[in-house]
Amino acid sequence: MRFIRDLTFDTIKLLNRIYKQSSHYQVKQRAHCILLSYDGATIAELMEIFQVSRRTVYNWMNDWEEYRLLGLYNRPGRGRKPIFNEFQQQQIKEWVKLSPKNLKKVLAQIEESWGIKVSKDTIKRILKNLEMTWRRFKRGLAGEPDDALIDTESANPPPSGSPVPYGSRSVSLRRGKPSCRTGLTKSSRIFSIN
Repeated sequence: MRFIRDLTFDTIKLLNRIYKQSSHYQVKQRAHCILLSYDGATIAELMEIFQVSRRTVYNWMNDWEEYRLLGLYNRPGRGRKPIFNEFQQQQIKEWVKLSPKNLKKVLAQIEESWGIKVSKDTIKRILKNLEMTWRRFKRGLAGEPDDALIDTESANPPPSGSPVPYGSRSVSLRRGKPSCRTGLTKSSRIFSIN
């Protein structure tokens, strides 16, 4: 049998507050476990309450005895390690700036330089973490319509609502306001920095 014994009134109050108000589920669970152990719950009862193994309960108790409140939180180093270090991520960002429309070039540079094979999605995730956005841009009008053409059309206006050819697009004069209609060209993707 193992129990947590050395809790002061202030520590119990703080553990109760963590248990009730923490936004991290694992931290709440560990604080609750420490409080129940202090109240006399056995290891078997704690295993049943939290649906964890005996080893896990012992780890929680060991972390509490060694680190106190810091033992409730996950230490760094847990989870999968990043594929690229900070320098490599900045280098990837620069390569993407050079060719934002073609990530295959970036993938080839990564494999050639560092011998690491990754997917486009991994590159997009890294760029998102570096606060770059993935957007489509659509080409619109090349510029303003020629004033001379509009002036000649306004001198001899066509019937209301009929389109007037203007290069590859048509200009419609309705209620005296010109509006341009164009067919959108093929959309492209680029990265931009916020």
